[in-house]
Amino acid sequence: KDGKIEPFDIILSFSSVEHTGLGRYGDALNPWGDILAIARARCVTKVGGYLALVVPTHKQYNDFLYFNAHRLYGRNRYPLLTANWEQVDAEDHPGSLQTYMEQPTFVFRNE
Repeated sequence: KDGKIEPFDIILSFSSVEHTGLGRYGDALNPWGDILAIARARCVTKVGGYLALVVPTHKQYNDFLYFNAHRLYGRNRYPLLTANWEQVDAEDHPGSLQTYMEQPTFVFRNE
């Protein structure tokens, strides 16, 4: 009511944010669309709430853009995507990948 929502305990994003801002699904082109989407998710998550984020990650932790299909997250874009979230799983995801690219689950807390 009054245009407000109650904050969420957890936000789930599974294989979606890497497409945001690329225009593939009718959205406006925005090079920061993915980063803005995760920042907005933080705004509607309770303090102490969680984000489970599944994005494609490159084994050598390189960043790639396959316009207008998707992004692969690496050492440059991944920290921008997850700014202001505290990662609570300690696994080194890129180092543990079996193939050049996978989509592991990253877990964060809104502190």
